[in-house]
Amino acid sequence: MRKVIIISSLFCILASCTKQQTVTQEQLLAQLLAQKQEAYMYQKNQECIDNALMEAEIYVDSIIYDMTQFSVLGDSLDMIVKPDKPIRPDYLQITDPGPIVPFEIIKR
Repeated sequence: MRKVIIISSLFCILASCTKQQTVTQEQLLAQLLAQKQEAYMYQKNQECIDNALMEAEIYVDSIIYDMTQFSVLGDSLDMIVKPDKPIRPDYLQITDPGPIVPFEIIKR
């Protein structure tokens, strides 16, 4: 029984080795072309997704900017209240020290 199993397994191995896969050059080129097309479509799809995300971010940023500008300009309750200026007197009192005397030249 052992011999039958060994011989049948040896026959299967030899039979499988004798079959050659026949792949023509056209089939290889078609396969390579299909791979390149798939890679190109994947790249274009990624670029499209990236562009859509960038446009969405720009749009959302502009909405947020408009909302913040409206809240700052439209609502004055949140603004800081400036204090009132002190009351200025009507006139300034100057005490007159007398006539103006020029500096004296010091003699040596």
